[in-house]
Amino acid sequence: MDGARPDRTVAGTLVAAFGVVLFHVLFGFGETMFQPTIPAMTNDLAPDHLRGRYNALSSGFFQLGGIAGPVVAGFMLRHDQTVAFIVMVAAGCLSLIGLALVLERRIPSRANGIDAPETEVEGLVERPHPVVDTV
Repeated sequence: MDGARPDRTVAGTLVAAFGVVLFHVLFGFGETMFQPTIPAMTNDLAPDHLRGRYNALSSGFFQLGGIAGPVVAGFMLRHDQTVAFIVMVAAGCLSLIGLALVLERRIPSRANGIDAPETEVEGLVERPHPVVDTV
């Protein structure tokens, strides 16, 4: 070699394919943990008269992340801020872990699933059904 640096890219290699598959596995695991818990906890924490507003706010912030995330990532990567982008993503993930641990202590045990009823029948509340006139 005449002083040229060897090309160390992994694009189009088996390592790149493994990275994509690993990402999808981790993303799928995160979605599997997220989807059944956050909406249920939101509904458990909300008072009956504000449940719709709590759900709207939760959904709105989830959608805001889906909109703002690609815009911010695209802007940073377009302007060669790759290192800053990776640091921002890592700092965001670490801060969410810390927040989750702090919030876990503050969430009531009934909303966190700790005081769940032994059977489903015990957890059900009997409510009278309204009479519907079919005439």
